[in-house]
Amino acid sequence: VVGLGADGKKVGVISTINGDANIGFYKELAAAGIKADDIPVVAFSVGEEELSGLDTKNYVLKKSFNNNLKVIFASRLLKDKGINEFIELAKSLKGSNMEFFIAGDIDLGNPESLSFNELENLKKLDYVNYLGFVNIENEIHKYDVLVSLSAHEGFSRILLESSFVGLYVVSFENSGTKFISELENSKLISNLNIDSFKEVLENLQETKLSLSNKNRDLIERNYSSNKIAKQFNNIYKSI
Repeated sequence: VVGLGADGKKVGVISTINGDANIGFYKELAAAGIKADDIPVVAFSVGEEELSGLDTKNYVLKKSFNNNLKVIFASRLLKDKGINEFIELAKSLKGSNMEFFIAGDIDLGNPESLSFNELENLKKLDYVNYLGFVNIENEIHKYDVLVSLSAHEGFSRILLESSFVGLYVVSFENSGTKFISELENSKLISNLNIDSFKEVLENLQETKLSLSNKNRDLIERNYSSNKIAKQFNNIYKSI
């Protein structure tokens, strides 16, 4: 970054760094003596996958909801992503007609990750099914409700994918999940109280759910790969 501006040219940085890696990035900028007046940084709180949009033709679409809802958590198994809260939620509904599933892997390089021993204990629970890695494009359609309990999100791709495929999505409200308020078959919850999520799921189990074609049309128009590519092309042309 310093080298780019060494000859006096005007330089700016568009950063798509996501999560904890931002800390190291900004520390290095400061250590190099880079100030915003010299080289401004515009940061997107999203990663490369979010910026690429959805290649919607690759997804297997949901055709109907199961009578007994299948509820899934799909994320890295990090504490700040809400893995422990989801386990607690599943436990609170043990004996209900709902089934609970966890898809994702541990990330031992992240201090928020479940440990190997914690993962082994998770696998032994009788009220939640651990799936490991799941190919979202091919497999998420098998489930009915996606629950997100993440304390913070840049932009939740899994909520977008699940909504497009046809799942009902339930999420804690933060800056990266607010967009689902414009979608049907969605519920934002303003707190991380397990009872609030439990109440929503219990109501859904008693409701006859139907798929939303509106969601698919809206996501196709606004979040598909082609749409995102056109938006970035317009940005580049305007610079």
